[in-house]
Amino acid sequence: MKKLTQALKITAASSILCLSASASADTSYYFGGNFSLLKADYDIIGDDASLTAIYGRFGAQLNENISIETRLGFGVGDDDVQYLGVDINTELDSVFGVYARAGAPVSESFYPYVIAGFTRGEATASIEGFISESESQTDMSYGVGADIGSSDTFLVNVEYMNWFDKDGTEISGFSFGFTRKF
Repeated sequence: MKKLTQALKITAASSILCLSASASADTSYYFGGNFSLLKADYDIIGDDASLTAIYGRFGAQLNENISIETRLGFGVGDDDVQYLGVDINTELDSVFGVYARAGAPVSESFYPYVIAGFTRGEATASIEGFISESESQTDMSYGVGADIGSSDTFLVNVEYMNWFDKDGTEISGFSFGFTRKF
């Protein structure tokens, strides 16, 4: 709970800092939520885990092409991987990140973009009845996505993101969600 409280404080401070530094007459704000289907590839184990997560997004559209956002989320589904005949349960505990998005409105209802930034995540691996180990990592993240909708204020969001690729572990996948502009 202490780590979640710290992450919330960091999210709020980052959001306020980013938004106050970039506020102008052209700036609009948005929030959203996404559900992610992730693949965790562990080189040392030679097995993949299918994980799920949800996260919230809060951002500022600085102009027609650039936005910045923060994200805070947590895992909602774990998976087992095999290593030397032993089942190891893997779980994404939390994610927090700050990102920049660059895109171009193709039409009023389709806004494709590229996204890059930094993500900090915590994951846990455990062997039932024996040990449980948690680890936090920060890495550069990147991806592509699109906001799609027929309304100026409510959009559907689809995205592919490489969240982590560090120390023999890669976590990436698709997410689907909504964006609400205000």
